[in-house]
Amino acid sequence: MELRVFTEPQQGATYDELLRVAQESERLGFGAFFRSDHYVRMGSGSGLPGDRRVDHVGRSGARD
Repeated sequence: MELRVFTEPQQGATYDELLRVAQESERLGFGAFFRSDHYVRMGSGSGLPGDRRVDHVGRSGARD
């Protein structure tokens, strides 16, 4: 059985976090790393990939 890693960054993950997960997945020998291409969040939160601190684009001016 080959295990793979699948992430949902629209729930709030930065590029750097995804990169670390992808690199660790490779180091640990997982068969693949996938990130979803969804733009709509599930549940509460902004749903903006990589930005857990703002509700709307540009509100805080801070993005990872």
